Amino acid sequence: MALERRDPLPPGFYSIDVVNENEPEFETWAELNSAKVLRRAPLESGLFELGTWYNFQTLAAAPWPREMASRLGWPTIEQAKPVNAPAAPFTMTDAAQASAEAVKEAAVATGSVAADIGFGLALLGALYLIGRIVTR
Repeated sequence: MALERRDPLPPGFYSIDVVNENEPEFETWAELNSAKVLRRAPLESGLFELGTWYNFQTLAAAPWPREMASRLGWPTIEQAKPVNAPAAPFTMTDAAQASAEAVKEAAVATGSVAADIGFGLALLGALYLIGRIVTR
């Protein structure tokens, strides 16, 4: 996927992963440009919950100032998919994340060392699968 580095952002479909401390800035930008920007509900990002992944569509050119890009980064250009389109089907990444979360819940519930080790192995497996999918 390519990054869109133009200001203003041309009409199109985009996604961006925003770290927690910068989420208010993205939310403010989306609100100020609500006549030009449609977006889905934000999704937690990855296994470590360090930010939020936003998927949005610009209907008309929307500003993306370089100062903001220096904090948020540049949005990724996505394939044309209407913002109100149904969610993507369950993927291997989703399965790996669900598996890691299930093992983590078991570790918390039992408090056992074996469950903690299982969580670590599940997490490594999930990261491996994600790496394989991303590098295709």
